[in-house]
Amino acid sequence: EAKGGCLEEEHMVNNLLLLLEASQGTTMLATTALFGELHKPGNENVLVKVRSEIASLQGQAVTTEMCASADYVSSCINEALRLYPFAGGIPKILPAGD
Repeated sequence: EAKGGCLEEEHMVNNLLLLLEASQGTTMLATTALFGELHKPGNENVLVKVRSEIASLQGQAVTTEMCASADYVSSCINEALRLYPFAGGIPKILPAGD
């Protein structure tokens, strides 16, 4: 640590690289899991619904609010991450009736 409780430049760069690598891994996993699930036999209706929601947003500037309004797509991403968690040891099967 440098004086005043601030990190030295080398430590800041190392932390930034770590954060970038971690976020890239999560994004890659979420994208791969989502596309894999959407293209499984039997999920055609889900893929159609995802495409429809995305098509309804075309022509708009990409904003946080616009992304947050894509409820169905967000739910699909969350489900893909539940089925294929980035961190191991997390249960992915719901008990019957839940």
